[in-house]
Amino acid sequence: MACFGQNAALLSKLYQPTSQIQNWTTKNGLPQNSVNSIIQSHNGFLWIGTFGGLCRFDGLHFERIAQPELAYERVIALFEAKDKSLWVGTENNGIFRLQGTKIEHYSTKNGLPGNGISSIFQLNNGVIGALIHDRGLVLFEEGEVKYEERGFFENSILLEQAIVDKKGFIWLATSKGVFRLKEFNGKLELVENSMGESHGRALSMNGEELFFADKRGVFKINQDNLTIKKQLGFGQSLSSKQLLADGKNNFYCGLRQKGVLHYSKSDTVLWTEKNGLPKGDVTAIFKDKSNNLWIGLNGGGLAKVKKNEVATLNENDEFFNDKTILAVHKDYQNNLWIGTYKDGIFKLSYENGNWIKIPSDEKGIGEGVWSIASDTLGNVWYGTFGYGIFHINQHERDPVFKWIKDWGATNHVVLAMYFDKAENRLLVGNNRGGIFEFKNQQWSNLIPENVKQSRITQFVPSLDGSTIYFATQGQGIGILKDKGVEFITADNGLAYNHLRCLYLDGENNLWAGTYGKGISVRLNGESKFKTVNVRNGLFDNLISTINEDDYGYLWFSCNRGVFKSKRKELIEFIKGERIKVDCKVFDQSHGMGDSETNGGFQSSSVKIKDYLLYPTAKGISVFNSKSSNRSQQINDVVIENIVFSDSQINFPQDSINLPIGVRDLEVVFTAPYFNSPELIQFEYKLEGYDSDWISNGFSRKTKYTRLAPGSYSMQVRARSNEGVVSNAVAKLLVIIPAHWYEIRWIQLLFLVVFFIVGIWIIHRTQNRALQKTINEQKIIIAEQKIGGLSKEVTQRRKELTSYTLELIEKNNLLREIKTDLNKAKNEQDFTNIEREIKLGLNQKNDWKEFKERFEQVDNEFLVKLRTKFPELTKGQVRLASLIKLGFSSKQIAEFLNNTPASVDVARSKLRKKMRIPRDEDFQHYLDSL
Repeated sequence: MACFGQNAALLSKLYQPTSQIQNWTTKNGLPQNSVNSIIQSHNGFLWIGTFGGLCRFDGLHFERIAQPELAYERVIALFEAKDKSLWVGTENNGIFRLQGTKIEHYSTKNGLPGNGISSIFQLNNGVIGALIHDRGLVLFEEGEVKYEERGFFENSILLEQAIVDKKGFIWLATSKGVFRLKEFNGKLELVENSMGESHGRALSMNGEELFFADKRGVFKINQDNLTIKKQLGFGQSLSSKQLLADGKNNFYCGLRQKGVLHYSKSDTVLWTEKNGLPKGDVTAIFKDKSNNLWIGLNGGGLAKVKKNEVATLNENDEFFNDKTILAVHKDYQNNLWIGTYKDGIFKLSYENGNWIKIPSDEKGIGEGVWSIASDTLGNVWYGTFGYGIFHINQHERDPVFKWIKDWGATNHVVLAMYFDKAENRLLVGNNRGGIFEFKNQQWSNLIPENVKQSRITQFVPSLDGSTIYFATQGQGIGILKDKGVEFITADNGLAYNHLRCLYLDGENNLWAGTYGKGISVRLNGESKFKTVNVRNGLFDNLISTINEDDYGYLWFSCNRGVFKSKRKELIEFIKGERIKVDCKVFDQSHGMGDSETNGGFQSSSVKIKDYLLYPTAKGISVFNSKSSNRSQQINDVVIENIVFSDSQINFPQDSINLPIGVRDLEVVFTAPYFNSPELIQFEYKLEGYDSDWISNGFSRKTKYTRLAPGSYSMQVRARSNEGVVSNAVAKLLVIIPAHWYEIRWIQLLFLVVFFIVGIWIIHRTQNRALQKTINEQKIIIAEQKIGGLSKEVTQRRKELTSYTLELIEKNNLLREIKTDLNKAKNEQDFTNIEREIKLGLNQKNDWKEFKERFEQVDNEFLVKLRTKFPELTKGQVRLASLIKLGFSSKQIAEFLNNTPASVDVARSKLRKKMRIPRDEDFQHYLDSL
């Protein structure tokens, strides 16, 4: 049998990548739709000059330069100098130098002979020069404008473009031809035969070779003898300055109202409105570091032309123009069969490479072909969604579909069909889990249908063909056996029982693509499945098909495109030998007709030698697995902004100092990259805070909160759609200043002071505790002594009180006797007795003895009383002493041989003399003295 891969005509029919044109206008953020200049700066950004201002572009977002000086300038020319400053030439306002946030402006007000700038260049000594439209050349040297007043040109020659070669010569394209200038104020030399047209000239350097173009074509300039040699003729009016020489005999020419002409040895292509280039004169042509071609148009915005990595069978063939493809199958005769959604069946013949549409005599085939199978004899079967099975025999002279109406099933949704070569039988699975066999021209039912059973989506044989596995949407993996079926489910480690596809690799590892849960893998010899999903680096969790190329990659399709990953890395992850897998992703930006692939049924992909074919919502996408192994790396990663509080720092340089008190910040970053920039993922690390790199997914910003004062290194790197991590790492030193009380040496000083004070406090506390103990001991001893004294004082107070009461009783008794004797008749005897009684009632003797006893109890009271109130009489001192002892007025009257009323009067006078308030207790006051 002939090898499919040997048919060059067929393979060329399959794989014909075209170029893709993408367009941006003001609707996408461009300042204005007339693009006059495009350059790429040292950090990867595209800088775009328009009639409405200047902007930069990272592949996803346009950022307009909003400084008032440049906001709305009509930009004509752009140039990045060796010191990384950007020079901006305008139509009528001179030239600007932009470095960081600093802007310098040169115009007729500070030395320019005119304000119209047509071109900017740099001499080998680093000095910047510019062409003034019709005034000559100027140099900007150490901030000053240098201009030769006599000028180099006469009669107002229009100066269009200037280029400096490695020898330092300045080459000038003018309205009077091309000139060479050896020195700034030297002699002009005209290039021979360069005066063909009055306008529309362009120069371009390719290495050391210099090319010139005008309406006649492209010429190579002999830089020694100033002659030209024609390289290409095209007879079209050239837009001024629009020539790009790129490689040997490879030219891009911008034409007036005619698009862009690309000439190379192998091909000549004209990009116009017919193949996607916007309308308008070409006003800028530029190629970036990734080999993308950028085109600026007058009124048409910005366009990018990129060679696709993926070919699509839908654009150049009448059969496949925008058709939705469901099934693709290669038969045993190496023909390719294509099933569409409502557009019939097509065959790509191995013999002649031509497409043939197969006619059908049944309406059901128009509802969509979802599965295809073929045998070694040339029989082909097609499964439909609701109309069962159709058959064709290729050996017939005019093959026509035949509808197989009776094959034993009640449900006619057929998504799984497979010809089992080992058993020489056709296997069919339907929507109710039924499996049917066609063998020896007879149909039989192997697994009965059941409404509770799940849809069968794919059959896969074991390596030796002895076992058939099948995928279901609800019951996991089925294993077809002679006596029934066995299922492998989530209980065995499957991530999900809803499967779209299966694949068995050459090492007998079983791979299962799930409906939204990633890939489950059972390694050879293992009993359990393990899963890989987006958390582990997988591009998508919905897997429609799994295939393998000859270069060690597994290919997966999903609703967002096709991606591949190294099988070795996937297995290492399953074994726990790595923490993440890398994927290379393909989508519409790579040339797919549509990123949404069709799958979840038998015939969802085909491998033909190095080519992989996938049905999509818009044609068949064809991948060259060999060429797709070339990896592109992201060369530039940039930290754009630091945002904090209500402020932000734009375009930070090597380091920033945040204001005191700022602890929260947001870091905004990007990676200027123009091949699928939407698929770039980022990783970051704040050294001094993070221990390792953190994946940020597709997001281009991150936040930190409550950072401690100190110096941190913010680092960002990018991962391309191929999973390649950039060598370039954006770094920014972030300094968070401390409050005065957070400064280390001050904190240390506080610590020392606190330590010393602490020791002092401890020492003082210990001393106080010791003194307290001593005092407590003294108090105990004193209390013991006082206790004894107190008892003695109490006893004496009792004795004093008792003595006083005895005196009162004595006086009362004597008064009663006196009263009785007054009644006696013998007067003389009574007089003698009365004299003795009076002697017993002598108060002076009583007071003398009372005073002596009182002083023994409370001697200090009488001293304090006399000291504080020296004006008191002896009687008042006596009264105060009795009041202090707590005697009532009646008792005091009896003691003093007086009436209670007299005592009350005496008490009142004593209170008044001692100035004691009426509401204060007399005895309490005397006790307090």
